[in-house]
Amino acid sequence: MQLKYKSYWRKSGLKGKWGNIFLERLSNYNPKNVLEIGVFCGVTAKNTCDFLYKSNGNNFSYTGIDLFGIDQKDKRDEIKPYVMIMVKKVILQK
Repeated sequence: MQLKYKSYWRKSGLKGKWGNIFLERLSNYNPKNVLEIGVFCGVTAKNTCDFLYKSNGNNFSYTGIDLFGIDQKDKRDEIKPYVMIMVKKVILQK
């Protein structure tokens, strides 16, 4: 399966060829369960879930963990936009 890594409008640690390499690796292993530690803005999460859905239909599990959550004391550097919360809920409902 050939997929192209999409950047969307948020920041991502994987860009261009590195995102495509990541998707190639996913394709080689074809997992049904993925754990991502350090979700940040959810760009890799969205790409991963798109891949898992295309290769497994609804028969997959994605878990994303990020240390910046509700209990964060200093919120100056991290803003949790409401739209990203809703996007993550939609991704996980697939």
